[in-house]
Amino acid sequence: RSVLFLLLLCCLVQSVRFDAARIPQGWKEQEGVPLSPMTLTFALKQRNLDQLEKIFWDVSTPGSPHYRQFLSPTEVSDLVAPTHDTVQVVHKWLTQMGINKAKIELNPSKDFLIARGVESEILAKFFQCDVAAFYHPSSGRSTQICSNGYTLPAEIANVVDFVGGVSYFPNIKHSVPLQAVDSTSNAPILVKTFPGDENFSLFYAPLCSDGDTAGSPSLVCGDDNDITGVKVTATQNGFQHSIVLQNRACMNCSLWPSALQSYCQQANAEYSLPASTVYCHSNPIAFSLKNYIPIHLELRTQYSNGVSAVANITQPIYLGEFVTPSVLREYYGISGAQAICQHPSNSQSVAEFLGQYYSPADLVSFFKMAGVNYPGHVELVGFNNVTLPGIEASLDIQYIMGIAQNVTTYFWSLGNLHEGQEPFLEWITQVLNSQRPPLVNSISYGDDENSLTSDYMNRVNTEFMKAGTVGVTLLFSSGDNGVNAATPGSPSCTQSQKFTPGFPASSPYVTAVGGTQFSTRSEGFCSQITQYGVPITCNAVGEIAASISTGSRITSGGGFSDVFPMPDYQKQVVSDYLQSQTSIPSQYYNSSGRAYPDISACARNFLVVYEDEIHPTDGTSAAAPTAAAMMTLINDVLLTKHQNLGFLNPTLYSLSPNNFNDIIQGDNSCGEDVTACCPYGFTTTFGWDAVTGLGTINFQTLFQTLTS
Repeated sequence: RSVLFLLLLCCLVQSVRFDAARIPQGWKEQEGVPLSPMTLTFALKQRNLDQLEKIFWDVSTPGSPHYRQFLSPTEVSDLVAPTHDTVQVVHKWLTQMGINKAKIELNPSKDFLIARGVESEILAKFFQCDVAAFYHPSSGRSTQICSNGYTLPAEIANVVDFVGGVSYFPNIKHSVPLQAVDSTSNAPILVKTFPGDENFSLFYAPLCSDGDTAGSPSLVCGDDNDITGVKVTATQNGFQHSIVLQNRACMNCSLWPSALQSYCQQANAEYSLPASTVYCHSNPIAFSLKNYIPIHLELRTQYSNGVSAVANITQPIYLGEFVTPSVLREYYGISGAQAICQHPSNSQSVAEFLGQYYSPADLVSFFKMAGVNYPGHVELVGFNNVTLPGIEASLDIQYIMGIAQNVTTYFWSLGNLHEGQEPFLEWITQVLNSQRPPLVNSISYGDDENSLTSDYMNRVNTEFMKAGTVGVTLLFSSGDNGVNAATPGSPSCTQSQKFTPGFPASSPYVTAVGGTQFSTRSEGFCSQITQYGVPITCNAVGEIAASISTGSRITSGGGFSDVFPMPDYQKQVVSDYLQSQTSIPSQYYNSSGRAYPDISACARNFLVVYEDEIHPTDGTSAAAPTAAAMMTLINDVLLTKHQNLGFLNPTLYSLSPNNFNDIIQGDNSCGEDVTACCPYGFTTTFGWDAVTGLGTINFQTLFQTLTS
């Protein structure tokens, strides 16, 4: 028996099995689809990681004798690079399985070995990997993965953290459902409201009195009871205002511009409406309404004989000021002179994944409209398809350059090269292997922690530590789904009885940026009613947490990591905060995990030039470049003293509260869908909170603090 046990043990340690990826909701396996060769990235185990972490904290922590005494990329590479033997053993194994040496590449820092053009037959034979093709119908995305996981020989597994390119499903954004509709009613279908500054417009489908859709732009119905108008009633602070929409544009869905066409196509699909359904877009509606105060809408179709049922819009709309770089500079206290950088070595960057590109023509138009007179130079890294700009990429580059001017801005694009692979790792290794890494980097991208392996996240964290050790600042958006999962189709928090943290925002080695929105309800009094029933209204514009429940299109992400322990720099403020969160059941979150976000910035109503049109946009993807640009402005002064910021968090958490604008109204129980809010969520409070972090930046105070 002992001999048999030893033989069995010997067999077990000859290979190591890596689990298959969890298949996210919405992905379908495609059988019979030709399989493409795959690119495999072997993350080679690095040396001296304990020394790296010690240096990282030394150069990042105020009071340390080595504070801001950063290493060079070469010094970091020499410290942690895998041994020559490690590289050789993996390289030899790859060639033995028949991969051409010309297709095997060692990256400049010698810690990743990349094998390109690996056929599925090789993966099946040497990795025990069943390559399968998957397709996501609603987004059109596709990927190939090892559907059953993969196996490595023990001698390879011992020198490799993981193999990239075989288990990752690309991130898919939520498709927010439209307003629920009663199929037996003839009430008009409100597809979308477009709130503006003290006005709004509506995109809707009026129905005939028998409940059928109108088939012609003249809104003629087959029952000889034609549509003559739609009555809109808006109620704010108890006062009602009404108007009948008669001067409106109505046409078939296919004739509307692409921005509106996407909404009516979604409505046709969700409500099973015919393709001939006519949709109308109203002119701007203004009733002397106030910004930032909820407005309840009712719609009723008027016919030549009678009226329809009422469409009650359950979720109120909120009007508000549109945001431009000048609005942000004025609110956060950035002077005109401070916004124009002077140091030639200063630099900033936006990272773009999943086919997000920008249009130089849109960027020029934005600068003209926003009054950006000294935009600086764009340095492109990677591919940019100027004919297919993305709203995300356009937002990032327009606002980081609109706030921090006259500085080199890198547009770091991975294009589609990483489709089906881990984007964070590919991006950060490119940055660290560049000759002069950008000093400040804004990244508006994230995944659910539970969709990634701990091996992968730990390796990404090592790269983040390397970035901080060489003085690179990383700011990640905290996510747009509050405490809820970002992956479409994931179990709700009610089903799982658990919040879903996001990565890399949950990494202890980056700065996570949450989102706020401007509001006249930033004080507790301003949304209350006196004992005599009179609503209390305030006029001063402040900030509240961004939430779809208060009019934002998104909800600020925040919470606690299920993977990474809480770092020392935040233990005191988070401990204080947890004493106020006693109503949340303990199983919903890991109270000892890394807490995020760290800071916040405005994330609501940003005006973006996209495909030569002005597009209002929300998201912590707006907050991240806003905060990043402020760090670039601070770096501009520090560089004159031969310093720069590096990793921010130990410094930020050590500062007095007056460096930040404290956000004390709002919570993050909702996500991007107001109909699926979690029954629990983190609330804002005085000091740090898991919705807006330490608060937004009081720029003049923080500028003086960090540059003195």
